[in-house]
Amino acid sequence: AKSIADEGMALVAEATAAREAGDEETYRTKGAVAKAKLETALEQTTDWILQLQDDYPNDRQVARITRETAKWDKALRKVRMIR
Repeated sequence: AKSIADEGMALVAEATAAREAGDEETYRTKGAVAKAKLETALEQTTDWILQLQDDYPNDRQVARITRETAKWDKALRKVRMIR
């Protein structure tokens, strides 16, 4: 999931840069792929993370994983409206 999310994060950056440059087609194209990758990564990890949080509520590594997936979700919001 991490490698999929990393690809998605890179595509979000490229899509955002394209949008700022006025290239809406590239924004939509790269943004749609980024959206799919980030959604996949989040789907693959959600249940696992919830279980970890239940089992280890005060663990630093679990907190780090949670912060990482929060970054994925924040990036996903930048391209969520793309269809």
